[in-house]
Amino acid sequence: MPLTDAKLRALKGSAKTQKVSDGGGLHVVVTPGGSRLWRLAYRFGGKQKLLALGKYPDVKLGDARLERERARQLLDDGIDPSDARRAEKRRKTIAAGHTFRSVADEWFDAQKARWVDSYSDRLRSRLDADLSLPDRMEAYEAQILKDTLAATKGDVRTAMQRLGVPRKTLYDKLRRHGIDIDAFRR
Repeated sequence: MPLTDAKLRALKGSAKTQKVSDGGGLHVVVTPGGSRLWRLAYRFGGKQKLLALGKYPDVKLGDARLERERARQLLDDGIDPSDARRAEKRRKTIAAGHTFRSVADEWFDAQKARWVDSYSDRLRSRLDADLSLPDRMEAYEAQILKDTLAATKGDVRTAMQRLGVPRKTLYDKLRRHGIDIDAFRR
């Protein structure tokens, strides 16, 4: 039976944590201390997952239901809502300029006047090379995965042995890079 605002207000903490369902995977967890926390249970990639939506009354019933519908839409599009949230948080962090690159650039600009031009140029090129390393490593890892899958004709067991990683790690990396293993099976 769907929750109502009156039922939510009436929920009190007990000796054990309780879970009260609203439907469609949305439920509120009532802690022994009396906190009421919104959670959304869903399945993605054959695994059960849980998404935190916030604390009641900060997140109202209607808002929690809207978040549930947004998450369902993402799932219908083949996107994990947890990954989407993580990507959005990273995008906001980068947009706000709170990155190591921005701090390094600020430090370099502050120190540049104290250095001779040749040292400044050499240091700038090294900083740029180091700061682009994560992007290059991602591309390199994706290429290694593709080459290994091509060489093993999509055989997961052999690919795991060659890469020295467990099955879950291999599948996580494939999903992160958007690589379809079936494309390599002949």
